[in-house]
Amino acid sequence: MIIKVYIFEDHWMCREALVSVLNKEAGIEVVGDTDHVPSGMEQVLELKPDVILMDIRFHNENLGIEATATLTQKLKETKIIIFTEFQDEQNLRAAIKAGASGFLLKKEVQDSNTIVKAITTVYKGEAYITPSVTAKIFNEVKRKSDRQVFDLTKRELQILKLISEGKNNKDIAAVLNIDKRTVANHISNILFKMNAKNRTEAAAIGRREGIIT
Repeated sequence: MIIKVYIFEDHWMCREALVSVLNKEAGIEVVGDTDHVPSGMEQVLELKPDVILMDIRFHNENLGIEATATLTQKLKETKIIIFTEFQDEQNLRAAIKAGASGFLLKKEVQDSNTIVKAITTVYKGEAYITPSVTAKIFNEVKRKSDRQVFDLTKRELQILKLISEGKNNKDIAAVLNIDKRTVANHISNILFKMNAKNRTEAAAIGRREGIIT
């Protein structure tokens, strides 16, 4: 089975290198390439490739994500790999939301093995995310899972944030339109739940654990 690949890439040297490398791989055929998104989209609707390599930026315009969203709706069987130099969570989230099956960083393609692996992985119906981004996501999930959970109520979180802003009980009561004694009761509950000695320590713990900013 030959995997038919189409390439959207605005740097001609990168595009030609990809075409050259992939056409040497047994089982892969580059059926087309372009640096122009509108005409490329017309071509792939006719060619119906198995896998598309899609850059994000084309001549300083972010067209790749929008093109991905359109093509995944029109070509249900075609898998799209975002092939980019931009490693940020926003692009990854946008790519996934648009329907991409893979996310590959250009700087991590040291030889053909990495890109071939990405292509064959998404062709089989699996997701592929470039290793460094996978590690980043893992570390973020781990960091969040390591946070302490204090089970503060919505009101207690509001009061903790106001404490962190330096407001006293009278100020907090005025902001939330509640009685000062109610504020004091909430603060007692906050200190107990967070095992904090005082309101300053509670605010510091809250910032450290990311439950307030």
